[in-house]
Parts: sequence; C-alpha cells; structure tokens
Amino acid sequence: MDIKLSKPFAANSAVDEYDVKQIKKALNRLGYYQPFEKVGITGIPDTAVFDALKAFQKDQGLTPTGTAKPDDETVKKLSAAMRHKSSGKYIWRTVGYSKVRTSHAKLNGTLRDFSDSPDPGDDYNCRCWADPIKDKQKYSAHKEKTGLNQIIISSPQQSSYKWNGVNFVEHFYKGKGRAVSLSEIGLLSDVISHARSIIFKRVEKQIEKKVKTIGNGIFTDSFSRSYNFGSVSFSLGNSTVKGHIQGNVRKLGKALSVEAQVEYLFFDQFTDPVSIRQYLTGTSLTNKVDSYTEMGGTAYDIVGRWLTKVTGTVEVAR
Repeated sequence: MDIKLSKPFAANSAVDEYDVKQIKKALNRLGYYQPFEKVGITGIPDTAVFDALKAFQKDQGLTPTGTAKPDDETVKKLSAAMRHKSSGKYIWRTVGYSKVRTSHAKLNGTLRDFSDSPDPGDDYNCRCWADPIKDKQKYSAHKEKTGLNQIIISSPQQSSYKWNGVNFVEHFYKGKGRAVSLSEIGLLSDVISHARSIIFKRVEKQIEKKVKTIGNGIFTDSFSRSYNFGSVSFSLGNSTVKGHIQGNVRKLGKALSVEAQVEYLFFDQFTDPVSIRQYLTGTSLTNKVDSYTEMGGTAYDIVGRWLTKVTGTVEVAR
C-alpha cells in the first residue's frame, strides 16, 4: 500500500478526508493507531491519529512532529512499512451497527492473517479496522506485550461543536462558575482518544500486576495521576484522571483469564483566561482556586467520565 497525500497533513489545518483515512489505516495496520470503537476508521482528523503518527516517526528515527507532506520522508517510510507488512495476525473489528456490510459483520471478531483478503477498510466507506495481535515485531510499539485488550463501552455522546479558546474565556466571565462536561463542550471523544495513547497501557499493566497477586477471584483497584491534555485543547493543560477498577480473574492452566471494568473520571479547572498561569506553570490547576477570579470572572470545573472493558489473559511466571 502506497500512501498518496493530496495536501499537507497536520493538526488544526484543512486536511483531506481521504488522506486521513489512508494514514489511519496504515498506522492501524502497523499497530500505532486504534480508532474509537463506536466510530471506526473515518476521515475525521482526531487527536489520536496525530499522536500515533508521532510515535511512528520517533520509531523510524524521524522528528516526531505528527505532520506529513505529500511524498516526504514520513510518507515514504509509511509506504515502505506497509509494503513489508505481509505477515502476522489480527482480529477484524467493526463498529457494530446496522449499516455494516453483512460480509464484514460475519468477519467481526475473527482471527485473520494480514495476507488474507478482503482487507478491512479497503471497500468504499468501510470503517472496519484491524486489531493487531501483539508480538515481538521490529516496531517498538509492540515490545510491551501484556495480553490484555481494553475497549470503550460507554457511549461518547457529545455536542457537535467543539469549544475553542474564546468559548472557554467567555464561560469564565458569563458562566458564574458553572461546571461543564467534556460532552457539553464537544471534547469527550478527543480526550478519550488521547487517554488511550497515554493512560490505557499504564492501566493495563496495573491490572496485570494486580491479578498476579490475586491469582483467582474478585479484585478492585484505583489510580489517580496528572496528564497533559494540551494537545486536545490548550485550555485543558494538565488534568487529573482518576479511575476505579473492578474485575474478576480465573486461573486457567498456566495463564490468568481477566475480565474487568474501568471507570475513568476526568477533572480540570479553568482559572486563567489570559493563560498566564498555564504559560508559567504548565497547568491550569491551582492550590488556591477561590483567589483566582481575574477581572471579575469565576473559575469553573471541567469534568468527564467514560467506561472501558478490559479482557484477556496474563501469563503466569513458570
């Protein structure tokens, strides 16, 4: 598969829909990009595809800009990697709604070789994708195998309009401190996509470590950490993501079978309309929230929630 871009590919620019689909499919097949399960491979330039492109560029010794231009070194290396990606296995995934082709619906969840035909995403308007089986391949994205798979199970309903910086500032002055949700401001899907690239693997490793100590039965755990979501929106900055894990583990021979649910809780606070504090400290959070109501405005919370399901097996040390 050769990548042919019709125009430059970069965040916050007018990208071509078909270009987006090409890059998403290539990065998906190489193990760098996984689409949001309820949407699949689309021409929408979500945050995750730019993060995935940066990871690919870094592994290829290129400057990780998350951008590409027609026939540049990134495009050439993507094309070369796709031409050599003829071995390995993957699980066919669909978005699971009524308009999925009958033939593709039958393939959903089946284990296939990359050399098999048809190829997910090749048919016109097909949004299916490959869920690569992680093994010890040359791509560094595959080197930290856990054997666990995490998918979104909550519906990402949100406003079709995404807030920009002006909207955040306007609510600071007119919102009287009313909290807003990521769904309300149209950023839930982008936040989840970014969380997938920076948090999900960490959570899977936490679960893996936990089940190894339990061995068999019900388990619970939790986490809380600050992550930077500035690539989603500068107004978010460093945000706190907390989580609650509840699941069950069973011992099956030399492996542990795991099934768990994770509740993610997102929190940030918009405090500074001129971004002075974010510029100086890299965060919009403060220890003295009540004192930061510059120029008559009122700080307000930004919150979000989503659920994931984690399944798979964890190898028991021999």
